Amino acid sequence: MIAEAVALGLDCVEHGYELTADVAALMAERGTALVPTLLVTRCKEFFDELGVPEWMQARSLGAGPCHLDSFATAVAAGVEVLLGSDMPPFWHFEGTNASVRELEYMSEAGIGPARALYAGTLGPVRWLGADGDLGTVQPGRYADLVAMDDDPAERTSAFRGVRWVMAGGRVVRDDRAGWSVP
Repeated sequence: MIAEAVALGLDCVEHGYELTADVAALMAERGTALVPTLLVTRCKEFFDELGVPEWMQARSLGAGPCHLDSFATAVAAGVEVLLGSDMPPFWHFEGTNASVRELEYMSEAGIGPARALYAGTLGPVRWLGADGDLGTVQPGRYADLVAMDDDPAERTSAFRGVRWVMAGGRVVRDDRAGWSVP
């Protein structure tokens, strides 16, 4: 079914359970992105908090190994991976928020920190066709910026240390007290 949708022009697959090598190759050829939402097969605590019935949890959590295999198949085929989650993005999960943990899972599962950084930033900008307004620091752009303790292109967990946020050219978070510049 996914193969048929991709052949008809589908531009993004969510989850991507049970992708075959042929489907992943077709996705890569057609430029169909994958938003794997790896958290959804690893989030028992979230399901418990929401009161999701055990039978439904078992179904989702049981798909975890197959989900990772499909993700690896897509990555090996060169499919573009983008950030997304079925959890609310700022839901507290495993010591951080759902968005950061999803990036960490994607990095750990095979794409590495630099590609995870792209999956959460420039990839969606390009996919949404917003590169005229976002993605670079220059006059006329939105000026959405973050600063953190470490380099996210080297360690995906650097996103756990976001200390400063600018949105639309306005500082909306500033936790820099105590920072020292090397």
